[in-house]
Amino acid sequence: MNKIGKLAYTVLGLCAAALLVFGISFIFPREQTKSQLGMSSGSTSKRIHTGSGAREYFSLQEMCEKAQYIIVGRVLSREEAVFPIQDSIPHTPVIFQVEQTIKGNPADSKVTFLELGGETQTDIYIVEGINHYQPGDRAFLFMRENGAPLGSYSDILLTEDPIQLPPDKFEGLSLPNGYTNKTVGWIQFSEDEFVDYVTGIVKSLE
Repeated sequence: MNKIGKLAYTVLGLCAAALLVFGISFIFPREQTKSQLGMSSGSTSKRIHTGSGAREYFSLQEMCEKAQYIIVGRVLSREEAVFPIQDSIPHTPVIFQVEQTIKGNPADSKVTFLELGGETQTDIYIVEGINHYQPGDRAFLFMRENGAPLGSYSDILLTEDPIQLPPDKFEGLSLPNGYTNKTVGWIQFSEDEFVDYVTGIVKSLE
């Protein structure tokens, strides 16, 4: 075999190896990803579907206007994913215990939030770029009446870190103390500061 032939076989071999590695990585998600979605270690026999979590984009004022409920809550449990009508992507019902209500009047002390993606009996739908809630997690939620989130940044995982939002979320609003229209970078709040700020927006809309 001449040098060109050997080179061709070498290139083909490398390509095949690369496809094999990336194919396995695609079919079998990392254990961390499965854990985030509440999946069991035996879930790898199911069909895997992946996609991005791009959603509608509203300003913070629009989110306050459009939201049926604005709450702070803690996750109690996750349920098996369901398919809403005319939607090819399943949603996972996540049950939240309401800790604080800023807008709306939930029927009881619990609300059901619909997280995009999840696991059914036969398939796993992994959506990147969104929060995958687990029991014990706390979140600040802007929710539609049916439990769906209200676009990007409408469900904020609460941790010890500050809440951060991009400046364009504050279109039409007065920025919090310490920030100006020339601010570059993310606007930061503590949890209490954000609750007070959003409460002020809701009251101004009444």
